[in-house]
Amino acid sequence: MTTALAVTAALAALQPSAGADARTSLRLDGFFDLAVDEAHGHVYVSQDRGSSELVVLDLKGEPVGVIAGMGGARGLVLSEDATRLYVGLSDDHAIAEIDTSTLEVVAEHPLPSWTTGSQTMPSCPQDLVRVGRLVVFGDYCPNKFSAIRIFDPATADVPVTHPGSGSGRLVFSAAHGILVALIGGYDISSFDVEADPVAIVDRGDTSVLNQTTDLAVIPGTDRLVVESGLVLDMRDLSVVGAYDGSPVNAPTQPEPETVVAREDGVVAFGLHRYSPAGDVRVYSTTTHLMRDHAFVSTDDPIFQDEELSFRRRSLEFGEEVLYGIEFADRGSEARFWAIRPREDTVLRVTTRKKRYARGERVTVDVRAAGPLQSRRGIAWIERWDRNDQVSGRVPYRLDRSGHAVVRFALRVKSTIHVTLNDGGDLVVSAKIIGFRR
Repeated sequence: MTTALAVTAALAALQPSAGADARTSLRLDGFFDLAVDEAHGHVYVSQDRGSSELVVLDLKGEPVGVIAGMGGARGLVLSEDATRLYVGLSDDHAIAEIDTSTLEVVAEHPLPSWTTGSQTMPSCPQDLVRVGRLVVFGDYCPNKFSAIRIFDPATADVPVTHPGSGSGRLVFSAAHGILVALIGGYDISSFDVEADPVAIVDRGDTSVLNQTTDLAVIPGTDRLVVESGLVLDMRDLSVVGAYDGSPVNAPTQPEPETVVAREDGVVAFGLHRYSPAGDVRVYSTTTHLMRDHAFVSTDDPIFQDEELSFRRRSLEFGEEVLYGIEFADRGSEARFWAIRPREDTVLRVTTRKKRYARGERVTVDVRAAGPLQSRRGIAWIERWDRNDQVSGRVPYRLDRSGHAVVRFALRVKSTIHVTLNDGGDLVVSAKIIGFRR
């Protein structure tokens, strides 16, 4: 096995809060997918059509080698027990099966052509997702029809399950048995993969997607999130919310490119920064607020005149670490890095009484838990009788135990807001409604 990576040292600074585990520059022929196998210490990178090599890195982005004979490697997915890696070979019209302990190709499963109407379609696997022991994949060759198909590693059986939906991004919710396909940036559809053949469940509102490129299932919930920050209901694909401060709510921010979600509900967005610096924003699913911002700049001369950006599928969560590859707009240079997003900072506010007389002093207890980048914050009153007029801004500072006391004179029914500037553009907030007698 030979190594086909040109690797140099990357000089990177990670600010303000995430811990940098690795920063490594590398050269790729292309990119389609990223798969992380922490059990065996490997990261796999497929290089798309026209390439015959699958790149293997360690968890710090250093080259382990390449696996040859991977014609047009695209979608990647690990088996349920992580002993096998399945690789969709769009140029070779097959699915390769790799032993993750030895990195040997133990089998290459040819994919049969399929027929729609009078036309016979060759098989070109795209996105791969695991559904139990089965591998579901989108099948699409350029300028041909597409389909969703299911590959059974035990029997190598590959039926055509649903024509017309296999050219885009696929995600699967194990909790609901629903597969969601994003096609062409506008068409989003859900499928029941337990039906025979696979049956379409619903279609989303194409008017709100607006060239969506990526989506992720939030594990343990009935929610999807797309890279713009919109949250969709898994059952009917309706929009049910958005992440506060995410690109959909802040159009002047860098453009979103990709999104991933972790088992504990943490969501990360990768963006196009228009500068030689990567930009990843990590959010809490519980609060929908940003909990970490990894702004990765570099002094590496390779990237000084480049715009760096993430691409669809170029972020992947391990158990605790977030792995990513960002790409220069010109040339084949890329940069691998891994960060460990910090834990949530939680802000709680309480008042010592439920009701207050007009003009009485309101005592608000502010308590913060978790990592603190700053102990300074602001509290204010939003008065209900004057069109939500904001008044009475009071700065405060947390003590070493994360506690502060803020006092107001409450004249009318109001909402009390408390925020903590938790480093850079991270803001933790809470509010409590106060009532006068």
